[in-house]
Amino acid sequence: MHGITSTAGHTLAIRSKIKKPTQPAALKFTAAAAAFAVVLASQAQAAPTNLQTYHVKVVNVSQQLVNGQPWRLSPIIWLVHRQDAPLFSPGALDRGLGLRRLAEAGQPQQLALICASIPDVQSCGSVSVRDGATQPGGLGPGNSYSFTVQAAAGDRLSLAGMVVPSHDTLWATPVGGVLLNNQPTEPTITLWDAGTEVNEAPPGLSPNQAPNQTYPDQGVRAHKPIQPTSAVAYGNGYPAPAALVQVTISP
Repeated sequence: MHGITSTAGHTLAIRSKIKKPTQPAALKFTAAAAAFAVVLASQAQAAPTNLQTYHVKVVNVSQQLVNGQPWRLSPIIWLVHRQDAPLFSPGALDRGLGLRRLAEAGQPQQLALICASIPDVQSCGSVSVRDGATQPGGLGPGNSYSFTVQAAAGDRLSLAGMVVPSHDTLWATPVGGVLLNNQPTEPTITLWDAGTEVNEAPPGLSPNQAPNQTYPDQGVRAHKPIQPTSAVAYGNGYPAPAALVQVTISP
């Protein structure tokens, strides 16, 4: 079984093709998303053998301020997979499986509950306890998440999390995933607008942006394609991805 362990005693949400969730979902799914998950669950496959362990570290490397406040990164979702674009497709709408909740509120739990049902996802989960901490929380400047995953030859790794403050901005590794080939790598990061909430103002200047909002669904709903932040309103208010988050993957 593909698996994950923490390097600092973290408690992680873990899902795999061959293990069902052991606790009830904390969030309700849409009827369409739930039905989709049930259909995909029938495609589960046996876990491969000869797995390699990979160490993953996600660091908030930001040094700039936004309206006097530091940039923060939310807890993250991770997937070991074989297909392209397991989380989203650029130019297409959000699939309704939980990415919206991650993009708007920094909460990966909903997506982590059903991510193993996505075709060709071998294992997946979320990470929310930063290095040196004992309780879940996001990453401020200099903070990091460290964990390990197991993968077979030909597997890829995808990671994503919310950029705070924002309406629905995500950072993510390449859409097709990072090929795990027993070599260390620092994948390119891209910032994406999830298209699920109207961009009312630059980062940090709207009461409907996290962390200013009082509840996760606060804000005007949008139904636009997922695009790079450079292509949307107020997208020029974000730092370069490399100046915000750094990911290292090593065997």
